[in-house]
Amino acid sequence: MQATLLQYGLRLRELPNKHTTWQDVYLLLKYAPPDSPFYKTINANHGWQDAEYMLAGILDAVNWLVWAKTEDGARGVNRPKPVPRPGQDKPSKYGTPVRVTELLAGLSEFWSKQ
Repeated sequence: MQATLLQYGLRLRELPNKHTTWQDVYLLLKYAPPDSPFYKTINANHGWQDAEYMLAGILDAVNWLVWAKTEDGARGVNRPKPVPRPGQDKPSKYGTPVRVTELLAGLSEFWSKQ
C-alpha cells in the first residue's frame, strides 16, 4: 500500500491532510492500475491484463501449429506446453490428442458436407 501511495506522492503517515482524505486513499487503492504494487499484492493475476492473456493464447496457438507440421505432430507426441498463466499451478492441456492426418481427414469430411 505504501509503495502505491508513494507513486502518487502521498505518505501514509501524512494522511489525512487538507488535500487528501481517507476516501481519496480508498479510491486510489480500489482503482489502482494493474501494474501497481498494491494491485499485484491483492490479485493472483499479478497485473496481467487482457492483452497479455491474448498474447499468451496466440503464442500457444502458433507453437501448436508449428508442432503440428513436425514429425512429432504427425505422431501426436511431444506436444508443446502452454505458456504458464499467473495464478495457475500447472498449464492446462490443449485437449484430446489426435493425429494430424485424422484431424485433416475430419476437417475435409466436414467441409465437403458444407
